[in-house]
Amino acid sequence: MIYLRKALPKDCWKIWYWRNEETARMNSLNTDPIPYEEHKIWYKKVLQNPEICILIVIDNDMWPVGYVRMGYGKINICVDKDHRKNGHATEAIELVSWKRYLTAEIKCDNVASIKAFKNAGYEDAISKTQNGASQQKRICQI
Repeated sequence: MIYLRKALPKDCWKIWYWRNEETARMNSLNTDPIPYEEHKIWYKKVLQNPEICILIVIDNDMWPVGYVRMGYGKINICVDKDHRKNGHATEAIELVSWKRYLTAEIKCDNVASIKAFKNAGYEDAISKTQNGASQQKRICQI
């Protein structure tokens, strides 16, 4: 079982750390490392934007293990590398997707994210291609 809480200013570093972890970066649509100073500016703006919501994923031990970001009809999720493969992502996706229509854009080779979203009730909607090869998947709620 997990819990969700609204992200706070004090979560800035942890979210930056999770986002910049190597596997998270390689599975992100933008694989470049994000400098912390740039992230702080972005994070402050996001916390003030009523169109975007970041929630911290808390595990049974009351430990923060990831985040979910929703905004403009899209959803993103990142789970700490030490807490992956235990269902936290699927559970968080299910909790935030209730009564919302959200789209996730996921790289085709990001098997863990595709599985988490499909387990939460999402299905393939569109595959985008670049030079004839699938580059990312768009999966939507059913």
